[in-house]
Amino acid sequence: MTATKINMRSNENGSSAALSQNPPQTLSLTKKKNTAVVGTKTLIVLDTSVLIYDENAMYAFKDYDILLPYTLISELVNLVSSKNEVSRAARAARRVIYEIINSKNEGVRNGSFTQYSLGKGKGNLLIGDMNAFTLPKGMSANDVYSHKENDHVFIDICQKISFLQKSENLSKRYQADRAIALLYKEIRLVTNDQGMLIKAQPLNIQAEEYKALKVESEKLPKGFTALDEIPNIPKSFNGEVSRKEIGIPTKKIIPSNNFYYAENTSSHFIFGNGKQAIGFRSVAISKLSAAGIQPKHGDIFQGMALDALLNPKASLVTITGHAGTGKTLLSLAVALQSVANKTHTKIIGARPVVGIGEGHGFLPGDLQEKIAPYMAPFHDNIHAIKNALSNTDPLMKKIAQGLDKTNQHNWFNTGIIEFISIHFIRGRTFNNTFIIIDEAQNLTPAEVKAIITRAGEGTKIILCGDIEQIDTPYLNKDNNGLSYVITKMKDEDDFIHIHLPHGQRSSLANKASMLL
Repeated sequence: MTATKINMRSNENGSSAALSQNPPQTLSLTKKKNTAVVGTKTLIVLDTSVLIYDENAMYAFKDYDILLPYTLISELVNLVSSKNEVSRAARAARRVIYEIINSKNEGVRNGSFTQYSLGKGKGNLLIGDMNAFTLPKGMSANDVYSHKENDHVFIDICQKISFLQKSENLSKRYQADRAIALLYKEIRLVTNDQGMLIKAQPLNIQAEEYKALKVESEKLPKGFTALDEIPNIPKSFNGEVSRKEIGIPTKKIIPSNNFYYAENTSSHFIFGNGKQAIGFRSVAISKLSAAGIQPKHGDIFQGMALDALLNPKASLVTITGHAGTGKTLLSLAVALQSVANKTHTKIIGARPVVGIGEGHGFLPGDLQEKIAPYMAPFHDNIHAIKNALSNTDPLMKKIAQGLDKTNQHNWFNTGIIEFISIHFIRGRTFNNTFIIIDEAQNLTPAEVKAIITRAGEGTKIILCGDIEQIDTPYLNKDNNGLSYVITKMKDEDDFIHIHLPHGQRSSLANKASMLL
């Protein structure tokens, strides 16, 4: 049979609910001993925040059944009307739901729910709210928190299913819902909203964060390893070295594409090439430079980052560190030099922008003028690079001419340098392009994947960010896109990660980062 169409109406909070032929009734817990046998299945009640984070979340729970309340559908529809990354995510989630309910497997209406198969090896998708009745006084989240809101619908549906399992003397109209409730030994609310997690606790609801794309940020690689010493290598040496020379046992398994340095020197470091570092290369920090920018104060970690950015074999580089460590400056310097020597033909700089649709609408001017305030960090670093350029070196002169805004054929006017919001990267293909994504910790894993898959032949992508400073709702240091890509790509030959532990902006900025 086909799914029954549900008439929708708005409640006083603007969310949608199914119209029932009969008015809502309150159930009371029977005093009769409960003899019903609860089933063995698990039911996952998904919150809207999870589908905004991962539109395919319904397929991430093995053979568990998934419940989407009508309120979730309504929230997705409302979010689609905006013009930002949340809107895009809502459209993607809505599209996945649409494909499920319009696939060849027919939806079956049973009680308050319409049920669809999620496919072989998966459970079922249930859509419904059980609005035909209310919980006893004091059990509803609306009662406990003395007001109504959409979040409470997700908490209450868990309460209702649990309540039905304990109730036997029900009228016929509730028997179908109770039969569904008795299928489940476990009901879990899954959300990325910390507020909802807090609200669920006092009501004894089993609630947890969405874990499918979660990583352990505490175990993220730093990209470097400290050695007691690196013997027998002159400070001026710059070339291939062996494991024996740097004191690493031949059979020891070590990280891929990893840097090594000695505690007793800051003049050079070692880079281990490829998977499990099959080869080693010594690098003198004094030899490192890009567009006039060198490691500030001889910072060995900035030297490692610069070496990674200059490495032609690394098509993806991630750089983490708090504000002022030089992530964007170093990336832009290498990008400019790369365009000047024709390794790449174009530079794309992009940042995630909170409220990109509505916020831009209130700012004056065309699109470029609207996003200009968000792209200011790129321009600040361009200015710093211009000040560092040499007047004598031919390559530096070429970069200076490309950055000269009084020159009609500068790189901004000709489109060689383009600063855009993340929203406009989707759907494009970039060949021979140097792409810098700043504040990448404010992206979801799905968004980072969408960006990296834009890379065509000869393209290099740099992801910069600070996982300790996240401004996007429902993201944290364990589930953001930057942490995710570092974890998943860490053993790939064409990927290098480096963490910058030292701020170089100013003494005051460093103190603020540590103490405030």
